[in-house]
Amino acid sequence: MRGPALPSARLFVRQDGTTLRAHHVHAAWGTARRRADLPGAHLHDLRHAGLTLAAQSGATLAEVMRRAGHSSSRAAMIYQHAAERRDAEVAAGLGRLAAGTTRNRTGTQRARRGR
Repeated sequence: MRGPALPSARLFVRQDGTTLRAHHVHAAWGTARRRADLPGAHLHDLRHAGLTLAAQSGATLAEVMRRAGHSSSRAAMIYQHAAERRDAEVAAGLGRLAAGTTRNRTGTQRARRGR
């Protein structure tokens, strides 16, 4: 894996500075899964979670594509599904704002102060 700032530099290396090989990554991932008690977790799940969180945080399709290295929007659309699920939540929040009420993080409703 190489970093975007210096494409010729390795992003991850072994402790002695030598090239990190696939079997090193898989061994470390196996240890992490056991310690986290997540035996069914796959390394690709981390990528999916990161790209889904990017979409949920408001990243555009083009931004998700760039982060993932996708050349087509078809692949990047996989990560947009979670952002689409928030539509109802966003609509409800907009409705509360329009009605003059807001809801705090605990779910308690309060009247909006007039200006």
